[in-house]
Amino acid sequence: MAVFPVPRRLSMRGIGSLIKQISENDKGAIFMGLTHRYHKNILIIDVVDGDGKLALQDIDVFINEVLSLYNGKGKEIAIDMSKKSYLNSSGLGDLIKIKDRFMDDGIVLVLIKPTARVLSLLEMVGVIQFFKIIEREDELG
Repeated sequence: MAVFPVPRRLSMRGIGSLIKQISENDKGAIFMGLTHRYHKNILIIDVVDGDGKLALQDIDVFINEVLSLYNGKGKEIAIDMSKKSYLNSSGLGDLIKIKDRFMDDGIVLVLIKPTARVLSLLEMVGVIQFFKIIEREDELG
C-alpha cells in the first residue's frame, strides 16, 4: 500500500496531482487519513475498528473526502466493514447519512462483510434492508 504525504496546504493543482497519483495506484493508498483501494474501478474505503464511530473525523469531512476519491466510473462506493467490531448510535447515524448523501448523487453504498455485531445492530433498528451488503469485494460491480 502506498502512503502519500499530504502537505499542510495544497493548491488546487497540488490536490489534483495528488488525487491523480492516488487514482493510478491500484494497490491502495492513504489519503487524508482514509485507507482505500479500487476494485473493478469501484472505490473501497477501509474503516478501522477504533470506537463505535464510523469515521475518525467529522462525518461531513469524511463524505467529502470519499467523494473526492470517487472516480465516477462506477455507480457504487464500498466500505469494508470487516474490521469494525461495532457501531454506536453515532456510527449508525453516520452510516445512514453517508448512504443518503451517496443516494442523492446516484451512488449505491455497498457494505463489505460487516461483522456479526454490526449486522445485528442494522437488523435490530430495522435499516438492514436499506443497504447493499456483500461478503467479498469480488462481488462488487
